[in-house]
Amino acid sequence: MSFPARWRVLKFGGTSVADPSAWPLIARTVRQHCREGARPLLVCSAFSKVTDLLVSLCSELRSGACPEATVAALRARHEDRAQALGLQLSDVPEAVALLDRIASIAQAAASDATLLTPALEAELLAMGERLSTLVGAAWLNANGLRAHWLDARRVLQLDTDAGQPETDSYLAAEVVSDLREDLSAELAALETDVIITQGFIAQNDTGETVVLGRGGSDTAASAIAATLGAELVEIWTDVPGVLTTDPRLTPRARLIEELTLETMEAMAGRGAKVLHPRCLAPVRRAGIPLAIRWTRHPDIGCGTALVAGATHTQRPGAAAVTVKRNVVAFSLDRERHWQPVGFLAEVSSCFQSFGISMDVVASSPSSIRTTVDLDAFPGLESQLDALVERLSAVANPVIRRDVAVVSVVGEQVSADMGRIFARIGALPAGKVMFLAHAADDHHMSWVVDATVADDLVRLLHDAVFADREAEHGPTWSQLRTGSVAGNERADNGAVTAVAS
Repeated sequence: MSFPARWRVLKFGGTSVADPSAWPLIARTVRQHCREGARPLLVCSAFSKVTDLLVSLCSELRSGACPEATVAALRARHEDRAQALGLQLSDVPEAVALLDRIASIAQAAASDATLLTPALEAELLAMGERLSTLVGAAWLNANGLRAHWLDARRVLQLDTDAGQPETDSYLAAEVVSDLREDLSAELAALETDVIITQGFIAQNDTGETVVLGRGGSDTAASAIAATLGAELVEIWTDVPGVLTTDPRLTPRARLIEELTLETMEAMAGRGAKVLHPRCLAPVRRAGIPLAIRWTRHPDIGCGTALVAGATHTQRPGAAAVTVKRNVVAFSLDRERHWQPVGFLAEVSSCFQSFGISMDVVASSPSSIRTTVDLDAFPGLESQLDALVERLSAVANPVIRRDVAVVSVVGEQVSADMGRIFARIGALPAGKVMFLAHAADDHHMSWVVDATVADDLVRLLHDAVFADREAEHGPTWSQLRTGSVAGNERADNGAVTAVAS
């Protein structure tokens, strides 16, 4: 299969695009990709703090509060960012029109809160990315690059087969990432140096705006790359690389130089914050390598390559230790019977009826232990009592809050089981609820009282990595201070990070 362009998708987050000093870096990066014969496509988030203002605006409109101050703050924020970039907002008439549209919507919905449907809320929440990319395109064109502004809704479409509830289909939309060679060819024919588009935004089959929810900008970049048949995705952020654990918990955390996308997906699912798990699936399916670059230090000579399939360096066993917080644990017990039938299915059905996925699971014939990630299901807190009542029909449920899940993650983690259990030591009695070993051997997870989570991370990290420092890159302190010995590590062009 041949493509008319070597697309490279570069995603820049809200902190980066709001920083005037980052835009010369963006321009330099675009020019470098052009010199290499590639076609860069920028995917940009809203300016930092703008999405928060839009969320506040929607909350005010729902509650009947006066939205005028928030509308004014949105306009002032974009005027300020434009001026910081040496522009006047009036030089970007499309942006002015969008801000006027926000004011018009707010005025109407303030008088009648029923107007704020999920569709209208999605339109409002999408304004931040549309505004930042319009200002960004103006800056690029004013600084010697031919930039074409592309509405991401032309590229990303709601996945109508996902079976989402109506509200989620507007505010946490799943999108299609199938290859579209016709669109790739159409965009390649544009006489432009760079295309700039939005993260977080798509449209449904009737042309309405939908937004992708948590992790939406990274997911949009990944989906756009798969849709265009890109050869690379770069996600630019404020961290230097995938580390063996959260460096705030131990100074011995080290850079990992190469990982499979499958392992990174498992790590993201186990609590690594820098990438949302769903952003990795489109590039993994399409076989597109992904890199997360360090915005503050773009020329650093080391990083972590994320590749589809096997790597040259990733060994069987643990790759990292992660921690997931904001978790609720469920203990479900019933009378013992020999070879009971359907217990796990009955419990799963209860969670399914609330649209909730069980995360870590351990089971025996008469007991089930499981967790739910509250960050993945933001509305669950208000449904817990009803869920417990539903579970009471099949078991004796007990909920435990203030729980964390600490995981050893990698490929064939059982290869390190001996060293883990030989050196882990003991935690205080009553602090460990249960241990689960994933069926695909991607992780072992300890569900523990949140007060001992950090100690367990350090114990597990020492057990797995204490005598393997030569297998990994520099420590976080070396990266942060630029003291990587001789700066001789080969630049593999990919820098990613795990932050728990």
